[in-house]
Amino acid sequence: MAPLIAVIGSGKGTWNNVASIIKLTDWDKVILITNKFGRENFPKRFPGINPEFIVIDEEQDIREIASMISEKLKPLLSHELDIALNIESGSGKIHTAILAALMGLGLSFRLVGVSNDSLIEITTSPYSLTEQ
Repeated sequence: MAPLIAVIGSGKGTWNNVASIIKLTDWDKVILITNKFGRENFPKRFPGINPEFIVIDEEQDIREIASMISEKLKPLLSHELDIALNIESGSGKIHTAILAALMGLGLSFRLVGVSNDSLIEITTSPYSLTEQ
């Protein structure tokens, strides 16, 4: 399976969805983009999950965040052409920075989520969801 990149923000409300997505599939690797709070607390809340973390400073300029994410992702995804992406958690600023970094690296991505305890891929059509 492809690698998964997901965002975890400071609010714990969406962490369960991210943990479910991680557990539902045998990902090649899992990369979580978060702040210091997420890095320190996600492993305590979900001890069986051992992702790679990219820790960002949300106070930085969005271009700096995108550049830093790109720098950190490049070696982790050097041979990948396609990734799964979940941005249910976190802020719009971080989502924008991640999208900019992925596009700058030339990576294609599929948006994924969880619904009814199943992994779903959100397609390009706003009216179509497919379950895997």
